[in-house]
Amino acid sequence: MALVISMGVLTYGYDSAFIGTTIAQASFMRDFGLDKMSLSEQNAVSSNLTGICMNDSVFLRIFSMEIANSAELRFCWRLLWSTFRRVFS
Repeated sequence: MALVISMGVLTYGYDSAFIGTTIAQASFMRDFGLDKMSLSEQNAVSSNLTGICMNDSVFLRIFSMEIANSAELRFCWRLLWSTFRRVFS
């Protein structure tokens, strides 16, 4: 359980670092007009973008866990079924 939690924290930190460094790039600021905004507007936009990305990453982790779990179960059942057919046929 501790390993799973630590991997979740690691990916959460990676996501926040990724979006934080992307927003700080001069090309990003130029392309999306952040360089023409006041400092308070830049802070508001960057915090909103970070919040959206964090919410997306949480939901994606929840759904990816379900998808991986069901895919793993399907693989195990197929493996069991193919082994059963070869042994008993």
